[in-house]
Amino acid sequence: MRLCHLPCLAFLLSMHLGLNKVQSEEIQFDRDIRPILADKCFFCHGPDKEHQEADLRLDVESDARSVITAGDPKASELITRILASDESQMPPKETKKELTAAEIQLLQVWGVQGGAWSQQWWVSAAERAAGPAPPRR
Repeated sequence: MRLCHLPCLAFLLSMHLGLNKVQSEEIQFDRDIRPILADKCFFCHGPDKEHQEADLRLDVESDARSVITAGDPKASELITRILASDESQMPPKETKKELTAAEIQLLQVWGVQGGAWSQQWWVSAAERAAGPAPPRR
């Protein structure tokens, strides 16, 4: 093997090991999934009503659940659309927001792991802080 091929081989090996690591780690919604959705999906499927498409919000769990089948990413409309190679592909090519192979892998593994959703840390913290009232004395 020529020495000039070693960097390419090292890169491919690291990618392979990295994807296997993704499959064995628990995917966290806030750390791993929300950033992908925010970067690639929220422009058309987020809170901005002017740009909202298909009456679908992926920033709201109750809406997103309509296209996510927990435990079965092959049955999830979200994954089906991401993997499509026709005009139904999401995000659409004209948005230039193409998902990377690693992002697709994360979304698929997240689906297999049950598609757990969590609120943003500041919402959870505010709810914990509000909590039940202390007992009266």
